[in-house]
Amino acid sequence: MALIQRRTFLSMAGAALPCLAAPGPNTFRFAVIADSHIIDPMYKGPESNPEDTEYILHSSERLAAVRDFLNALKPAPERVFLVGDYFHNYPSPDIDFYFQNETRLDLAKKITDGFRMPIHVGFGNHDYAVPRFRTKHRTNCSGVSSGSSPIIRSSIRSGRLST
Repeated sequence: MALIQRRTFLSMAGAALPCLAAPGPNTFRFAVIADSHIIDPMYKGPESNPEDTEYILHSSERLAAVRDFLNALKPAPERVFLVGDYFHNYPSPDIDFYFQNETRLDLAKKITDGFRMPIHVGFGNHDYAVPRFRTKHRTNCSGVSSGSSPIIRSSIRSGRLST
């Protein structure tokens, strides 16, 4: 089986977009975004290779540019699906840290709040990699690694972690 590089695939997929520009009357327009990997100033890096590190360092501005592009389309997509790795890991195992600092969760929410159409977020391995949280009030509190994590879901809804 022949493998294709991601860059080549994306170039070919982009070239095919004009074919989708003449929809019929029963068309459902949507956009799919994957692997936004939003970070914050607490990001420590580097990743396993220079290309991934470079990608991660510009993830917020790239997602904002995609958002602005989709918002400007006429006709606009009816929905956007962000299908995993919404943000890049968690910067701290201390839950109080998230109430005291603006983190990648807050930044990701700010960017996606700017979409003019509904956005549906699915989580990937970086979103579910919830550390065992430490708090003054509880110990051994961790997120759920399969199914819906109430900690992560709360962050998307309200922009802040809650317990």
